[in-house]
Amino acid sequence: MSEERPPSRVLRQRFDRKYALPLARAMFELEPRCQSVLVTVGQFWCDNAIDAVHCRLVACAERDPTWPFAGQARADALGDLAILRTQIEWTAKYGEEPYGLDQVQRGLLDDARQRAFGDKFFCVLHDNSDMIVAFASYCREVSNQDEPSWRSYTPYGLVRRPLQGEPATLEVIGQMYRPEWEDRWDVLENEGIISREQARSRREESV
Repeated sequence: MSEERPPSRVLRQRFDRKYALPLARAMFELEPRCQSVLVTVGQFWCDNAIDAVHCRLVACAERDPTWPFAGQARADALGDLAILRTQIEWTAKYGEEPYGLDQVQRGLLDDARQRAFGDKFFCVLHDNSDMIVAFASYCREVSNQDEPSWRSYTPYGLVRRPLQGEPATLEVIGQMYRPEWEDRWDVLENEGIISREQARSRREESV
């Protein structure tokens, strides 16, 4: 490891400090009903990167939310009520599994990014490169971009609304499903991405 290629845990600490916590604080300020924010991650193909790792923050009305329920569109979910009602009605009418909260909370997340960073598209780690090194170990290999987000993402951390006068903190609650992905800078080739098959092959060769 080096300053240019730090360990996975150092990247996660940077992500927590510079992105997750400021964004969660902004979400608390914008949505008084929000009692906690789940920081979720998922590794799946999305348009141009088979191994990209994505992050989604979910605003929750509960201090101790449960997954995947907390990520599903339901009557008491936080976010855009009009979109939420439409999704709930659609699910009831056609008997499909619940929607994720992507569209329902998009406006809140955009406003929170603008409030925290001055930019709706601000990021600290890139999905196609250092996010893989940082969080692939916390992702399950069972998802794709066509699934609802409560299936394609899993919880990594939880930020509870702090008591008055106390700072917000991030508690790591996620399971490390694939520890073999820790510190794997060697998988970043061809502009940041190689296939899972290649990654497995390299791991086997190194044993």
